[in-house]
Amino acid sequence: MALFWLVPVFGLLIASLRDVSANTASGWWTVFAKPAELTLENYAGLVAGSSAPSPASCCSTSRSACRSPSSCCATSSPASRAT
Repeated sequence: MALFWLVPVFGLLIASLRDVSANTASGWWTVFAKPAELTLENYAGLVAGSSAPSPASCCSTSRSACRSPSSCCATSSPASRAT
């Protein structure tokens, strides 16, 4: 029964150590094939007071992941930002 609860908790831990784009592109279990995806960057940003994803990660995933959509993808065309 404990294993039933440990698997999703372990998955959340792994997902918190991955980049936003990696989490949206594939499941947490793919980290076993690509352990270099793990980073403490999310926690470093949290400690530094920046909990919002960077504009670069907004552009690589979706605008909905960004807290201020107007600042995301500043180099893209206005038509691509309208969606």
